[in-house]
Amino acid sequence: MKLIFSLSVLLLTLVQSFGCDICPMDEYSTVNNRGYVGVFHRYSLFRGYNYIPEQSNPFSFNQATRPKKHSVFQDDNYYEDSQNDYESFQTIELRFNYNYKDHWNFLVVLPFHHNINYFDKVTPPIGQTFDSTTVTSGIGDLILGVQRLNTYETATWRHQLKYGFGLSLPTGNSELRANGEEPYNDPAHLPGKGATDLILRVNYTGSTNDQFGFKVNALYANSLKKAQSGNFTGIPSNQLEITSYRFGNRMTFDALMFYVFGKSRFKVIPKIGYSFNHAKKDQANAIYIENTGGIIGYGNFGLDLVFGRFTLQTIFSKPVHQNLDGQQLNSTGRFQAGLLFSLKTKDKEK
Repeated sequence: MKLIFSLSVLLLTLVQSFGCDICPMDEYSTVNNRGYVGVFHRYSLFRGYNYIPEQSNPFSFNQATRPKKHSVFQDDNYYEDSQNDYESFQTIELRFNYNYKDHWNFLVVLPFHHNINYFDKVTPPIGQTFDSTTVTSGIGDLILGVQRLNTYETATWRHQLKYGFGLSLPTGNSELRANGEEPYNDPAHLPGKGATDLILRVNYTGSTNDQFGFKVNALYANSLKKAQSGNFTGIPSNQLEITSYRFGNRMTFDALMFYVFGKSRFKVIPKIGYSFNHAKKDQANAIYIENTGGIIGYGNFGLDLVFGRFTLQTIFSKPVHQNLDGQQLNSTGRFQAGLLFSLKTKDKEK
């Protein structure tokens, strides 16, 4: 009788055009059980700029680099880069996953986002420099997914291939601004994207002797054009009215190894892996926007604790390399925790 075990994979949470999650549809999956319901909490932090590392290193003998100034999406103010600048993204997700007759897998994800954007030195055209904190929160875009499952077993190995697609539906708040008198919101920090995303995904899981295993995921998200309604007035002469906004297409590839300790109802599952994430530049009115898009590679490690039909899942991610376009805040890391209850299982537990 096969041992029921779980494994989990954290995909990505990225900054700017990365700020919209790349549809986290495969962060948790089971090998032998039919599905689960659960709650996930995800947190990621971006802080500092890679061209001024000496600001955060008091022992550096390098000549201090003069901080650069940049503008923010449709804003009149100037923002001086500081190691104190940061962006944080928090998400709480309700998830439902069901396996139908061992051939089809269905997934529903309802997220709630809470994002904070802090700039240490903001200079208006007229007036004194100040610091700025922007907080946005709300229900995000509903995610629906379906995959076909193919399973093949030998005397010692179990192989599972899943392939399919998903939709991220525009259910979250995506208003760039309420009226023409107010400044634009940064689309990367809004709870919703305001457009339907088509996600293509494929996953392979291999395990031997119900202990050692590995998983490989590939995902590609195509963002459709986002149309803005309403005739805005009172727009400053140096700003362009945004009539359409399109997030850059995103892709991710990740691999993970795991090992299952325990043969009873209680199991401990350490895991380690790597993920590669890429996002193209966003577009406003069909014009590419600076300081969006780029590449981040993460090293991932975590631990699952399984007791009967309950699973506590954790995973930590630290960037091992990143190349973000323009003057973007650097990723410093991310964390995820989840509590899940397994639904009807195929095999009885020992």
